[in-house]
Amino acid sequence: MIHVKRNQLMRWIWSREKEISDACGGSGMASVD
Repeated sequence: MIHVKRNQLMRWIWSREKEISDACGGSGMASVD
């Protein structure tokens, strides 16, 4: 994996988890700030 892309990937994963969490009523993995 390209090191420069790592931060973008982590942000994308966090964003997806937040969307899933919001869809589930706010309870999910996105609780970690």
